[in-house]
Amino acid sequence: MRKRTKIFKYWVCIILSLVLGAVPVLANTSPIDSDTQIQASVDSFIIEAARTESDLSAWENGTATIIAELGSESNNTITHLLFQIYDNNNYLGYLVYDCAQNFVCEFSSAPSPIMNFQDKYQSELLDITTYQYVYQPAYWIYKTPDCKTYFSRGGDVLKQDYQVTPRGTLTLVPRLQGCYLCIPTALAHVVWYWDGKAGFSNLVPSGMTFSTLQSTLQTLMAQQGSAQSNSNISPALYNYAFPKGFSRQVVRHSSPSFSTIVYEIDNKYPVLLGFSSANKIYGGAHMTCCLGYTVLNSVNYVVLADGHHDYQYRTAWSSYNDNIYTIRFTKN
Repeated sequence: MRKRTKIFKYWVCIILSLVLGAVPVLANTSPIDSDTQIQASVDSFIIEAARTESDLSAWENGTATIIAELGSESNNTITHLLFQIYDNNNYLGYLVYDCAQNFVCEFSSAPSPIMNFQDKYQSELLDITTYQYVYQPAYWIYKTPDCKTYFSRGGDVLKQDYQVTPRGTLTLVPRLQGCYLCIPTALAHVVWYWDGKAGFSNLVPSGMTFSTLQSTLQTLMAQQGSAQSNSNISPALYNYAFPKGFSRQVVRHSSPSFSTIVYEIDNKYPVLLGFSSANKIYGGAHMTCCLGYTVLNSVNYVVLADGHHDYQYRTAWSSYNDNIYTIRFTKN
């Protein structure tokens, strides 16, 4: 059941009621003081709309139900109510009720903006019902403690303002895995990043493309027996780096922790982050390059170049992360 205190009261109403001993009659521009009055006002509106708007004639048999309380963008004050209209289980439309002005400020037979937003993004958000929606004439907002997501009436995200800025993310453009395997691709991301560090510009020879780097590392791993074996990471990197005047240090963390990610990223070192075969993201064991981390809604997230997306992909840290490989290069 919806829990909500009475929406507003004017002090003048309280004073008049105390002085005159009677409940004053409020003008139409004053906030309605009763949930029952709001519901009656909405019910009256949908009947009138059904009579006067030909495309809304079905509303005559409809019932309006509050779906969401819409708050202020700056605080937790309830400013609007979203009603959706049904005839039994048949969706007929929606309307937005302005609590301050006591009138319906928007109505339509189309799916409500929140319906559209949830249909498109509920799988990517945490608890879609937990936090607050905000109504603005030009856009809507889904507000959590960490982020404001601005979305259109069609449910498309317009922008996101993070209250907790994503942090610890290294500058690296993720590349697609393409025809190469995941471990050489993840290694290529690490090597490519190190080549951009001062003093390591020769780690990737001039003119070498990212795909050529993938191919080279995959060949070097295959020469050790398999390009799909984690045990071949270190010798392949040695054979790659040593002729170019660099040494490598590779350390495997078989019991990985999020704190290791934080330490490495804060010290400007991307790492290899493995996902076990039980993970639900990649449908099988997969190696990625982790280039950042963030914390949202008290959940730890890693930022990945995973070979499957050509953008920085964020996913929650979990028990499926079965190993971390930290990598350093030094000059010979």
